[in-house]
Amino acid sequence: MATLREVKKRIKTVVLTLLVLGIVLVSCSTTLQAQTKFTLGPKIGLSLSSPYDTSWSESHFVTGLSVGAFLNVRVSNQLSIQSEAHFVEKSPTLRLFDILMRLKTSYLEIPVLAKWRISPYGNYPLSFFAGGAIALNLSATLPKNSGYVPILSNYDFKDSVKEFDFGLVVGGELEIGAGSGNLLIDVRYTHGLKSIIQSSFYDDTKNRTFFVLIGYALPLGT
Repeated sequence: MATLREVKKRIKTVVLTLLVLGIVLVSCSTTLQAQTKFTLGPKIGLSLSSPYDTSWSESHFVTGLSVGAFLNVRVSNQLSIQSEAHFVEKSPTLRLFDILMRLKTSYLEIPVLAKWRISPYGNYPLSFFAGGAIALNLSATLPKNSGYVPILSNYDFKDSVKEFDFGLVVGGELEIGAGSGNLLIDVRYTHGLKSIIQSSFYDDTKNRTFFVLIGYALPLGT
């Protein structure tokens, strides 16, 4: 279990990260042209973690929750910059010698994305996006009923997982007009760039996760 001091440190890190993100967005917005539009809204959906080790015979997705919000700054009819903050559950594959296990982790993930709208006009605009994401680890557990290695009880693995993770994000998004805003259907993939495990006894364990999200974008500008 994390100590009170560690919890306070994590909360402080999250607050400072969001504050810096907000300052950057405000600074950028003042330099944009007058026709710039802002949209924001919530997003919720599923994270889909799958084994990437081909030697694992039971290769199936493990689902988790993803919930958060976004702010989009439109630079032109086609280009926009989008920042997000999500609570995300992931289940990376953990390998210790020939033993494969599933971790249950949760992160505060903050992607910053460049979006290119390939069909800027019409009823169903389609966009592609790419960017990077930084993620703060909130919890890590080796579940009792992982289905791969039997253990007597849930094991707190938090101290063995690195505090931060970094990854690349690519995906696409479909917009559907709904009321005063747009309904969003978001499909993306996050590719972790480094091992999340502290100990050298384990093979590289990286977060590689698909997402299926639904959101709603509300306009803030004209």
